[in-house]
Amino acid sequence: MSTRFLFLAASAAACAIMGCGQGAQVATQAPTTPGADAARQAGWTVLDTASLPAASASLTPSAASCLVITNANGGPCPGGFACLYQNSNRGGFGVGISSGCGISNLLTVSCSSCTNGIHGNNGTFNDQMTSWENESGRRYCWWFDVGPSGEVHTMGNGVVQNVLARENDRASAFGPC
Repeated sequence: MSTRFLFLAASAAACAIMGCGQGAQVATQAPTTPGADAARQAGWTVLDTASLPAASASLTPSAASCLVITNANGGPCPGGFACLYQNSNRGGFGVGISSGCGISNLLTVSCSSCTNGIHGNNGTFNDQMTSWENESGRRYCWWFDVGPSGEVHTMGNGVVQNVLARENDRASAFGPC
């Protein structure tokens, strides 16, 4: 299986998609996963990644094939996605990525409500994660550092987890592993 990390570079196109400027349009519909429970899809917004620049052809062969979703209020992660949440028990702001894709730098995910991080509050989702859910159909990981690099933690498929106190607000990247 190939792994695609979505490099959300600090460019005009990336900022448009992640909510910090002009450019690509944001879809307002929930992600559609055939046969999925509608309640799992409620509140999620699909972001248009088609215009994202590929920062590395070897890691991001097709950003257009990746879906990034957000939910201002958290809630169950839709099937086919891995999701990170700002607060415990899938609460607060949530960000998800479609199966097989990853986000190498959570500094690129805009989050105006992310103001309770232990390691910083810069308006992004970096160092904000307190819980996660993996419904991607495969194993995912999250890392302490962008890249991804640094300490790594696995996210088993079908698992919902609050992180340990020492891991709280430390996630800077996530993707399949």
